[in-house]
Order: sequence, then structure tokens, then C-alpha cells
Amino acid sequence: MDLKKTVLTAIAIITIGSLAYFMKTAPGSNSIFEFINIDNVFNLKSQSDFTLPDCGFKYSRRLRFSIVSYSEPEKIFKKGQAIKDYLEANMSLEVKIVVLRDYSSLIDLLKVGQVEVVWAAPLIYKTVKDSINYNLLLKTLEGASPYYEGAIAVRKDSGIKSIEDLKGKRMAFVDEASTSGFFLQNKMINDLGHSSLTFFSEFEFVGSHDRALQLLYEGRFDAASVGLLAMNVAGVDTDELAIIAKTPKIPNAPILVNNAVDPATRARIYELFIAPSKHRKGAEFIKTLDEIDRFSGFTTADTSEYEF
Repeated sequence: MDLKKTVLTAIAIITIGSLAYFMKTAPGSNSIFEFINIDNVFNLKSQSDFTLPDCGFKYSRRLRFSIVSYSEPEKIFKKGQAIKDYLEANMSLEVKIVVLRDYSSLIDLLKVGQVEVVWAAPLIYKTVKDSINYNLLLKTLEGASPYYEGAIAVRKDSGIKSIEDLKGKRMAFVDEASTSGFFLQNKMINDLGHSSLTFFSEFEFVGSHDRALQLLYEGRFDAASVGLLAMNVAGVDTDELAIIAKTPKIPNAPILVNNAVDPATRARIYELFIAPSKHRKGAEFIKTLDEIDRFSGFTTADTSEYEF
């Protein structure tokens, strides 16, 4: 294993370890989460070997809702708890939050289809939508918009004003499968006739939008590729950062439902997400999501939107 892979593996282990510790130390929270890391937790020989532990439940009794560990542990906990509390308040079932360590684990989980509902990522859905047993239910609203942008951020005191100024600099990307943390920015660089492999003196996939901004703020990288709405990070004074480029807009994160889920349950989940204000704890649910990541609700979606 080369040095870059060693560093990235260490980052991923630290991230999920911190998240697991936070869950254990948060009062009353240690029983609602499962942690999925396809390679390291289950030690699988192949994808076909993978099944989640058999809990012997019907969808009317229990439901797994999957989210990716894309951010600070506290944010992931609050988001998962909000989803669980809201769904359980309005459905006759127990909700288990499945936390995926990274985007690669999300791809694997979608392919094996062992979770009922998935808060996915746009690029991943675009890539695997024709080969998975999930249907698109809705997409998120972020800052009241059904679309979002990626950005390239730098420190204001860096003297960097444009993408061309980044030649020979150090770039922090989020993940190879991140739409707004790599894919869109990399395409912008390609469209200018460059390759990230040779354009930057150094680049790394650091695991999350928050971490990319933190490393930029600390001066360990000259630029960070992140989602534009991810600019609010604890410990980072964003007044010291500047946006030098924005990507084209793309649809927000899709909410996917396993085709094996019965129609009545699927319809109920749709009702609860499309109009939270009409249901118990709905206002509190949206308020919590807005405080975490500026999620302001959910709206209709079409697979054709994910052909960017």
C-alpha cells in the first residue's frame, strides 16, 4: 500500500472511529446505529457474500435508513436521530440508521440491496441507477433549492484568484465518488485542457467536505473542492476563505427506496417527506436538518435529472 492510500485509510478509520465513539457517548443513542464498512467490518470475499444480519422483520415493523458518514460525527448523529424520531413518530415501525463509512460502501450497499431506504449521492445514483434494485422517490431541498453547486475554495491571503492560478498547487478533494467534492471540479479543470494528475503538485481525497475545508483553513492545502452549501464548518472562519469558481448546478441528493418495500410503506414515506409540516414532529425534523446542513425539505425528482 502506497503512502497516499495509507494516509487515506487512516483518515477513514479515524472518521468512523470518532463517529462510533460519539454515538456511544451520546446519551441513549448507542442502539440506533449500525456501522457498515463492506471490506473491513464484514471481511467479504465478494459482493455476493454480503448480507446484513437477519433480523426477521417485516417492513411494517422495522426499517433501515442509510446515510453516509460525509461530515462531522456530531452532524451525522443529529441527522440520523432526526430521521429516526420523525419516521417512528408517524409509522408503526422501528427505524435503524445505517451509517456508511464512505461513498464506496454506499455503492456496494446499493448493489446488494439490503437496506430499505437510502439517502444517496447524485453521482453515485447516476453511475449505478440502471443496475440496482432501488427506485428514485424524492430529492432533497438545500437552502430551499432542488439543485446545488460545487465550489473551489482558497484562503483569501493566498493570492489565488482563478483555476489557472492553482497550477502546481495542492488540492483537497472529498472523494472520487463525490459529485460536488470532486467530479464537477475535476470536469472544470479538464474543460480548461488540464488533468488533475499533472495540474496539481499534490492532491488527496480527504473523506469529507468538512475535513477538506478544515485542511484548507489550516494551510495544509492551497485549495479545496467542496459543495457550496458545505462552507459552514465548526472551527473554520469562512471570512478568511474565498470562492474562486463555482460548478454548474446539479440535482440534490436522491432518496431511494428498495423495490422490495411494499407499496403502502413506500407511499407513506413519500407522504412524510414531501409534506413534513402536515405530520407529527415534522417542523422539528426540518428545523434540525436545516441547522445541520441547510436541508429545507424534499421535493419530487425524475431519473432524467441525473444524466449530468
